[in-house]
Amino acid sequence: MAKEAGFRQGSSYQHYEDPKLFRRPYLRLEIAERFADVLEGRGEPPITRAEVYALAGVGDPTVAARAHAAPLEEVVLERMIVAIEAYLQDRNRTIEPEKKAKLLLHLYRVVRDRHAERGRSGVRSLDSLIKVKDIKSLVDLIE
Repeated sequence: MAKEAGFRQGSSYQHYEDPKLFRRPYLRLEIAERFADVLEGRGEPPITRAEVYALAGVGDPTVAARAHAAPLEEVVLERMIVAIEAYLQDRNRTIEPEKKAKLLLHLYRVVRDRHAERGRSGVRSLDSLIKVKDIKSLVDLIE
């Protein structure tokens, strides 16, 4: 499997098989693509691309092909929520839960797209892409 998926060493692949070593909720999209290339059609019943992409948090391979970034990391979600809450608290504002959920979703899209434009260089990079001006614009938009 390791060689077929393009890993130089078996230990690189083993990392994904061991729950003690791989603790993320999802595979990175690039890794799921490698695995899908190898596993599609194997087994009984045959493994589908959609099943492999589900390991990256994507249910449809056509959606994955259009994806601009890796699945949202929990740390980034946490930082986005903290940034929104801090923005609202600093301005003594509140937002209804439904609108706050929409705000979070829109902010995620902005951050994801900006991250894709700059390349995938990790959570720190994403965290730096959460801008107060984006939160302000989105708060104004949804209210």
